[in-house]
Amino acid sequence: MKRGEGMNREACLQWVGSAFHVELGETRRIGLRLKEVKDKGSNGTIEQFSLLFEGEEGDVYLQQNSYRIVHEHLGPQIWLIVPIGNENGHYVYEAAFSMMKSVREEQADE
Repeated sequence: MKRGEGMNREACLQWVGSAFHVELGETRRIGLRLKEVKDKGSNGTIEQFSLLFEGEEGDVYLQQNSYRIVHEHLGPQIWLIVPIGNENGHYVYEAAFSMMKSVREEQADE
């Protein structure tokens, strides 16, 4: 999938619970699980949402940075990942998006 193509809040909901991987160099990958998709509001042309990820227990801490993220349906993407907490020994991260709606989505909102 091309960068941003088909990427919207509704599409991401189907991936809750699935595995994403952060590539750290050529040989190291860190697993993240999509925990939640949060609606951050929309208007007629822009949809805002965020993806909350949970790291594997005892995994390394990722600093706020742009990382290459891989998912089986999205393929490789470059996303800004922000650490937002620690829950029960798992680091929690957020990736926030503001996406232009397609013409079809805009018409459906009317």
